[in-house]
Amino acid sequence: MKRRTSIEEMNAICTMLISDFLKKFHYSNTRVIDIEDFVTRYLGTTILYEDFAVDVPGRGGFISDGEQALPVLRNGMRQFVIFPENVIVIDSSLNSMDNLAKYRFTVAHEAAHFIMCKHVGGDFTAAFHTEYVDGEYYTTEMLKEMMSFSETVANRAAACLLMPDFIVEKMHHSADG
Repeated sequence: MKRRTSIEEMNAICTMLISDFLKKFHYSNTRVIDIEDFVTRYLGTTILYEDFAVDVPGRGGFISDGEQALPVLRNGMRQFVIFPENVIVIDSSLNSMDNLAKYRFTVAHEAAHFIMCKHVGGDFTAAFHTEYVDGEYYTTEMLKEMMSFSETVANRAAACLLMPDFIVEKMHHSADG
């Protein structure tokens, strides 16, 4: 039986995981979460980079279920690749200093889907992180997917992974004093 998790519950889980990650890997007095290290060493997942060949604007991240193929460009040819389950695939265009914030959020968003799957259970379904691109056309189905409860929770969880309350509060107090 599949159940939903609340945003509050997901935030608590993400805060606990980040706190444990920081302790386990001896990060002390950090102000920035190393999201790649969290995803690869702590969660044990893999991050790969590909040139996405999707028809939907704004798709920058994908977490695989081991079944759904992802269209990518390789050697100038569109290919459909099935990645192993729980592999996070990031569009290569995000892997640059110009897109660092978008890249970090996309990795955290996909990590949040991984965490939700482990926490909520049930059948895992491959998911895209799709950022709304102003002026582009989206079908009703795509908008429903982009604004679904699962995507909303993943977005909020990504923010929590990148900026857990205890770090935000520490930074706020250090700015005051």
